[in-house]
Amino acid sequence: MKKKIFLLGALLISLFTLKVNALTVPDTAQGVVEDMNLGWNLGDSLDVVIPSAGHVTDIDTLETKWYNPLVTKDLIKAVKKAGFRAVRIPVTYYNHMDVPGSSTGVIDEAWFERIDEVVNWCLEEDLYVVLDIHHDTSNDTKYSWIYADKTTYSQDLANFKNLWSQIGNHFNKYDNRVLFEATNEIMNRDSNWDWGKSWDDFRVVHDLDQEFINLIRGMGGNNSNRYLVLPTWAACPDSCQIENLNYTKFNDTVSNHLIMGVHNYGSSATTATNVVNSVHTLADKYGMPVLFTEITATTDAVAEAYMNAGCKYGITMFYWDDGNGNQLISRETYEVTKQDLVSSLVNTASTCAPIRPTTTTTTKAEVTTSSTDVLTTSTEEVSNPKTGVKKYSLIVLLFVVLLGIAILTKIRDKNKFKKI
Repeated sequence: MKKKIFLLGALLISLFTLKVNALTVPDTAQGVVEDMNLGWNLGDSLDVVIPSAGHVTDIDTLETKWYNPLVTKDLIKAVKKAGFRAVRIPVTYYNHMDVPGSSTGVIDEAWFERIDEVVNWCLEEDLYVVLDIHHDTSNDTKYSWIYADKTTYSQDLANFKNLWSQIGNHFNKYDNRVLFEATNEIMNRDSNWDWGKSWDDFRVVHDLDQEFINLIRGMGGNNSNRYLVLPTWAACPDSCQIENLNYTKFNDTVSNHLIMGVHNYGSSATTATNVVNSVHTLADKYGMPVLFTEITATTDAVAEAYMNAGCKYGITMFYWDDGNGNQLISRETYEVTKQDLVSSLVNTASTCAPIRPTTTTTTKAEVTTSSTDVLTTSTEEVSNPKTGVKKYSLIVLLFVVLLGIAILTKIRDKNKFKKI
């Protein structure tokens, strides 16, 4: 009898632990940016592209073509252990479409399954995830096939929407820890930095982003209030690119869910600080929270400069780790390879306090043992999260207790019957 009660108790505890998994995500873009705290890029893995190869079905081989091993769950665990709270997963789709580089190409289901696998490893570690369309919209014409170009806008828009309609619908099942980043370092077909020749194209980025917002929001479900990252032209942090990204106000069906994205590879602490200060001033003017979705640091001092300036303004940094020259974590041994640099990033990030008060929404999720099931089962918003989570937990707890009482009563009655 005692053994049965012990086993039943263990079972009830397991059920309660599994089903009452309350995931709390801030309900403003600024809150999410600050909650991310410090991000890491999974560079040169799922973003590998070989245009001359066309449609590729051997996805494992392609993933390793840029000198990195296949991404593993242990790698993601190492990222979390190192102190990062968010992972940006650059993804390129060109080689994974039945008709690569077309407005009608269908993305391979096997490719979506591979991305799912990596995303779920991140979510299991309670990490935020940022997904983009990487070299499809890069500043390198060897790889890109979607552009911010006024002369070819209609074709680029068709290509862009074809990708995001499939990506958005596929990842709609995930909760708000997964963010969508509209582009990477998108430029025009000439990759032209001549402002006189490219000025009009700077604003095309805004137009594509507005179409992106409309498309994702129109899908409903979790995409109705998903956080969206909108990079500038070439993800450039200069004032010209930021002003043109915001040349007119973005229209969104939900407020405070848009984030501006920029990149910067500063060579000195002074440069890093000045860039972050400048971006903050402009972003604040347009009411846009900011993610630096790619940075690197040549020294610990540069890393600390980025982080200190970011902390001051509630801006989160994502370090670009390509597994090679910019490696922070070995993809073979899973050990930190630049401990002083990582310590500078993590220790400075740990001092960041939220600069703006935020309320929260609570997303309830069910975690199962399947690697593809770290998905949202409900997106109910709780106006007061402190009482909302407790209320949900108490309801489930009450059900579990009543169920336990019923089972124990049945066992007791059965034993009495045997004695008689």
